[in-house]
Amino acid sequence: MKKLLAILVLGLLVCSNAFAAKLPSSWGISTMQCSQILKMKNEQGESFDRWLFMSAQGLLSGLNFWHYEKYKVSKKIAYNDRDYVIALVYNECKRDKNNIVGWILMEYLISLPDDN
Repeated sequence: MKKLLAILVLGLLVCSNAFAAKLPSSWGISTMQCSQILKMKNEQGESFDRWLFMSAQGLLSGLNFWHYEKYKVSKKIAYNDRDYVIALVYNECKRDKNNIVGWILMEYLISLPDDN
């Protein structure tokens, strides 16, 4: 009985792997090239701006936590508004289409004032 149950469980594990969803090929916005960002902006328009800001805000929050853990001080990530962050990403992407969005946001975080 134990052998039958083990074969059944093993068979289900092998079969379920064939129908599982593919894992993402990257870590979201942090590894996206600027050329991808600009292309998606042209295709999706205003709704892409909302996605870009939400993704950037999530990445900045995580980077801010890392910065706090490493240096014992956090940054004021709400220092600039939504439009500023979106414009910053688009301007930097237009300047260098091979740039990575994660690096743009990392440099932005470093430029922010400390939150005391």
